[in-house]
Amino acid sequence: MRPLLWKEMRDLRLWVAACAVLVGGFELLFQSEQFRRSFEGGYLPLFMPVLLAVAAIGLAGGQIARERHTRSLEYLLARPVPPGLIVWMKFLAGTLALALLVAALVGLGYFHPERSQDTAVRAIREQVGFQRLALTLFPRYWCLYALTLLCSVLADRTAKVAAMMTAVAIALAALAGALVPLAPFSAFVYWLPFV
Repeated sequence: MRPLLWKEMRDLRLWVAACAVLVGGFELLFQSEQFRRSFEGGYLPLFMPVLLAVAAIGLAGGQIARERHTRSLEYLLARPVPPGLIVWMKFLAGTLALALLVAALVGLGYFHPERSQDTAVRAIREQVGFQRLALTLFPRYWCLYALTLLCSVLADRTAKVAAMMTAVAIALAALAGALVPLAPFSAFVYWLPFV
């Protein structure tokens, strides 16, 4: 079980490295006053959820479909390991990678609060701490990741998986937008981008 988990973590190391480069690049861009003024207001409420959705779909989309396409899945299935355990290890490794990504992207919104000029970002930071926001967002993108992994088991190409899950993500966002008038509390509108 442990060697299979390490194999999956090695397969995802490029995703983790790419996410680290992405977060580091954003941190460098946030050092620029002009970029921070024009971009900071949209990061927490709009851009971060989109980045997390794309990352969750991309992360899970290639885990099984890519191995099926390159025929390395046949090698795994020939081993004396149940197929369910293979999928479970892929799921566990992807969950760990997604948790790191959520923590890094949410943390980026909380770096350097003293330089923040945007009042909406300041309000989100004051009302919701880093830990609560990360714990609120992680299950949403974890479910998106799990659905994408299921589609990855069913489809044979990464592009098909990404197309299916993009349609599902858009449908879920439209459903959340349609449910706004039914919200029993008024603050739901402020949380719509995180739903």
